[in-house]
Amino acid sequence: MRFEKYHGLGNDFVIVKEGDVLGQNYNDLATRLCDRRIGIGADGLIIASDYKGMPRMKFYNADGTPDSMCGNGIRCFSYYLRNNNLVKKGEFSVYTDAGIMKIQTSEDSTFLARVNMGKPCFKPESIPARTEKEIFDAKLYIEGREYRYSSLFMGTPHTVVFVDETNEEIAEKLGPIFNNKELYPEETSANFVEVISKELIKIKTYERGVGLTLACGTGSCSSVVVGHRLGILDKKVTVIHKLGNLEIEIANEIFMTGPAVKVAEGTYLG
Repeated sequence: MRFEKYHGLGNDFVIVKEGDVLGQNYNDLATRLCDRRIGIGADGLIIASDYKGMPRMKFYNADGTPDSMCGNGIRCFSYYLRNNNLVKKGEFSVYTDAGIMKIQTSEDSTFLARVNMGKPCFKPESIPARTEKEIFDAKLYIEGREYRYSSLFMGTPHTVVFVDETNEEIAEKLGPIFNNKELYPEETSANFVEVISKELIKIKTYERGVGLTLACGTGSCSSVVVGHRLGILDKKVTVIHKLGNLEIEIANEIFMTGPAVKVAEGTYLG
């Protein structure tokens, strides 16, 4: 099958056309293609199709689990659409399982996409979470230390934890703890956020179905939403990732702006 590979700040994806993989089990296909030793290697699989006259993005995590949306993934998908002339203008809409996303793209020295990510939802049934009240600024004690966390649906389930200093070790150690399957039946991605100023944060994300990733678009949006609601962040925030930054803006809805890069294209023979 033909494929193309893209990354958004190191969060990488294999993209294939649905017509090339019809009849296959997409869960199994994702695990095979995303395997970094015997496959192509990626954090997720995107299957491109059409729905009611607009491009459709189906997303699967590296472990084969389906997900409703992916922030870095939709920027990469937008670049794929532009590269393959599947959209003719710089502004277009993409259908996802989290709803219709409106995209604005620009191509100078770097491809950038500004995505209307919609509105966050803190209702437990939207995440989903097994509780009757919002999970907002809740407390969890780990090894005698208090952590405060909040959970929401931002196209996909996220939990935001503010820490004094974030790093990969913290994310890998605490990510599986906050991804509590008893509380979150469909699991949740955990974001560990360090506030540098009201306009600047750094995050590390332990994504459900993947593990530690180099960047997370929906996690960046979730972190800014929670921080603004807590009163510690402004409405426009730069989010620092290992390989670059995302710009998140809170208006009537949430907007994310960031790059995408094409890595490779070819034929998968597995």
